Amino acid sequence: MEVRSSLRELTVLLEPQSDHEASARREEPPDETADEAIAQANLGLLYAQRAEGDRSQNWESAIAAFEDALSALTRESHPEEWAAAQMHLGVAYRDRLAGEPLRKPGTAIRAFENCLLVWMRKRYPEQWAAARMNLGIACWERLAGDPSENHERAIGGFEDSSRCGRQRTTRRTGPPSR
Repeated sequence: MEVRSSLRELTVLLEPQSDHEASARREEPPDETADEAIAQANLGLLYAQRAEGDRSQNWESAIAAFEDALSALTRESHPEEWAAAQMHLGVAYRDRLAGEPLRKPGTAIRAFENCLLVWMRKRYPEQWAAARMNLGIACWERLAGDPSENHERAIGGFEDSSRCGRQRTTRRTGPPSR
């Protein structure tokens, strides 16, 4: 009986299929472009964390690597990797030593806002909180624009991040005992 069942399954698999069904069953080829982009993002992380050499040049190399990664990754095809690369790019721009002080936070802010397009609070609470915190830091350090508006945006990011951390702690440990 078991052999017949297996033969039926095999027969179904070998029957001619529509083009749509056949293409759905074919294995997708590896996405070498995405793999290369992820490797570039990892290289950017290494440059950002590198202790040797010229710190300013390390940040510039990190930024170039993250931008190279983002030239191949899209939000639609690789949303998590794209968001992570945006986050790393934002941190690199925020912490870079070279460049115009007025531009640095603005570029970092755009990168943090981009990663928040993917990292939604309910689905990615830890990443969302980290992005909100980094956005807050970049807004606080921003010299361009209205200082009180920048500080209000920063405080909003800090509060969001703090609330998310408290909610995670409460869920893990439960309410305080009396």
